[in-house]
Amino acid sequence: MTTRQQSLKWDTIRPQIVVGNETFPMRRTPLLTNRWEGVIPVPATEKVVHYRYKFDFDYNTLGTPKGDSALSPEYTLHLREQ
Repeated sequence: MTTRQQSLKWDTIRPQIVVGNETFPMRRTPLLTNRWEGVIPVPATEKVVHYRYKFDFDYNTLGTPKGDSALSPEYTLHLREQ
């Protein structure tokens, strides 16, 4: 995630993978502070999966922090048989 929002509270980011109407949580990888991983189930009959990332986060305002979210562009995963 790249942003110019200086008030974003980086430690509150909650990323998810969005496939259709379903969301799948991501988790922080061990030993790295800026990397997240997630797993999505893909049926064996599927050859293409369209997905995007959603980032929920908090940002500072005058007073209490507020929540917001951002969506990535859509990505396409092509699956091939070995």
